[in-house]
Amino acid sequence: SRWFDEMQRLGLRPTVETWSALINARAKRGKTTRDQRQIVEAERLLESMLKEEGIEPNAITFNSLIDSCAQLGDVERANRWFDEMQ
Repeated sequence: SRWFDEMQRLGLRPTVETWSALINARAKRGKTTRDQRQIVEAERLLESMLKEEGIEPNAITFNSLIDSCAQLGDVERANRWFDEMQ
């Protein structure tokens, strides 16, 4: 993402809050536009956060995904993220 590129250019390291904000923005965009692809992108960001940066998501990160999935009617996906959170 260009946000992370800019942070790196400035010598800053993304935190869980930075990642959560970006994931939340994607998830909300998916919710408001009814675009499932945005949720998939938010999930991809979460995977990058874990695998590439080794940063553990917090409740805010998970709540963004759970809320957006539920609002889109994808209860199965929302439950999967809820289970992952525990």
